Amino acid sequence: MKHIILLFACFTLAFSVNLSAQNVAGSVEVGVYSAYQFTQFSGGYIELDSSKYIDDAYTTYGYTIGGMVEIHISHTVALLGILRYEELHGKKYRTSSENHKLADGTDFIVDYEHILKFTSPQIVASVLGKITIPGTNLNLIAGVNIGTMIADKEDQRTTIIFDPKYPFQFPIEFFSDSRFWLPVKGYKQHFLDETRTSLVQYTGPIYQRKSLQLGLTAGLQYDVPIYTLNEAAQKFVTLTPSVLFNYNLTTYSDYEKLRAWNVSAGFALKVGL
Repeated sequence: MKHIILLFACFTLAFSVNLSAQNVAGSVEVGVYSAYQFTQFSGGYIELDSSKYIDDAYTTYGYTIGGMVEIHISHTVALLGILRYEELHGKKYRTSSENHKLADGTDFIVDYEHILKFTSPQIVASVLGKITIPGTNLNLIAGVNIGTMIADKEDQRTTIIFDPKYPFQFPIEFFSDSRFWLPVKGYKQHFLDETRTSLVQYTGPIYQRKSLQLGLTAGLQYDVPIYTLNEAAQKFVTLTPSVLFNYNLTTYSDYEKLRAWNVSAGFALKVGL
């Protein structure tokens, strides 16, 4: 929410000031870039026994931060390079129920929650072309990304939803009888703790991960010069609100057809050299 408020303030400032920076051909700017990423995952599924549930909705979020360099070829054309850390999070959730009997024959229902979570950190290098609309500070940018995943994580768990009237645990013989369970992604399932109310079905790197990631980026930027370093040389400190669309061409996992795209809302702070 703070990113959104700051971005709105930046755009308000951008359209309320009457400053125009015309960068000299051959000039260079360096700076930092940060954004909140409104993320959408596709693919991935909650795997239970022999069933795979693909229709559950994700809750997601992400962020990115890094450094950048901008090389101006002319007043309106530039090349932009960004090296950044990106971290996307996705979570799927579903519930199920089973009928059980007490020793006295009383029927009761046990409710379960099934959660699948992904975390996909990566180091991303972006090479982008930037065109400034003549007479404005509005820029169109587009280019390619190449990244490598680091310390990615996938986690699937089934937890008994506590009912104080009918407290329930997974049976101690759960793993000794294959009628009760089947491996998920070849992982040796285990109880989370001694309460036997939460079952860890898979935890580890994204299953059958693809570390090398390729993607495309396109979007808009608006340059707001906020401080003049050298007016004759047209060197400024510039705040640049950005809205970028990022799409992964490669999947995180071919096994689960897991892919992500996002809209990044953030800003760059640049200094002319």
